[in-house]
Amino acid sequence: MSLLHDYLSTSWQQAVKESGYSELFIFIIGTMLVHSVVFWGMNGVLFFFYSYNMFPECRIQGKESPKKSLTQECLKHCLINHFIVAPITLYFGFPIMKAAGMSVSGPLPSLFVFLRDFVICVIANDTLFYWGHRLLHHPSIYKYVHKQHHEFKINTGISSEYAHPVEHLFSNLVPVAGNLLMGSHVLVFWVWLVIRIGEIVDTHSGYEFKYSPYSMFKWQGGADRHEFHHSHNTGCFGSFTIFWDQICGTDEKYNQYRARKDAKIKLKQAEAVSASSDSTSISTSASASVEGLATAVGQVGQSLREGGSSSTQDSG
Repeated sequence: MSLLHDYLSTSWQQAVKESGYSELFIFIIGTMLVHSVVFWGMNGVLFFFYSYNMFPECRIQGKESPKKSLTQECLKHCLINHFIVAPITLYFGFPIMKAAGMSVSGPLPSLFVFLRDFVICVIANDTLFYWGHRLLHHPSIYKYVHKQHHEFKINTGISSEYAHPVEHLFSNLVPVAGNLLMGSHVLVFWVWLVIRIGEIVDTHSGYEFKYSPYSMFKWQGGADRHEFHHSHNTGCFGSFTIFWDQICGTDEKYNQYRARKDAKIKLKQAEAVSASSDSTSISTSASASVEGLATAVGQVGQSLREGGSSSTQDSG
């Protein structure tokens, strides 16, 4: 493992040195590429799913979709943020990241450091996102800032980045809090960014996939919880985990909703099993009746043949 780490670390340092680009340029272009590839890549797949109504059993709110005009406005908003706002934010954010200890051309961190930074990123993101999100729902603030994001009562992947400029700035700061705290290497930051962007697109996708890496365990958040947050505009303020929601009791209404939803699903499954059982019973009964009728007809035929044979012998 040490030899592999040394080889990868040396290769990275050599690649940065031979590229001839500044650390600032590598940071901005690399971050924009990671962001764009994950965000637009996932949304490209989701657009295909929406267009052909694929996996309808996984759609949380059925076939319903947001208004076309809202989706178009969101798309325009995302393009501006990605290709105009993002590079400016990254340009001014780079000195702050460097001051916190971020390395671009330096050696790669060990696996332990990578995992340590990742855990801190999740904890910091979950805590800041929960309390910041909950603050944005305060009546004195909500209508001025967060209300824009909640124009989507039915989510699509791109709605994850549809937000007021103030919220957009807040949402850019929260994910990097852990990296700032730990002075993470730029590659650690990029890997974390892949996971974080994947999570926000997944939770806004409108789909609840059984094997989503963001909702495989009971302690995770997931798309169903966030879809409830948008459709009911209450509770479920968390991100990766349900920790703060459970501690503060802000997912009580969701838990009641989920219990009713699960009960309906179980009822439908029971009805389907019952209908299948009744169908099998009717089929078996019909089959037995046909077999009985065939046997009776056979017996009558045999009697007629025997009777005919007896008449012939008597006349002889």
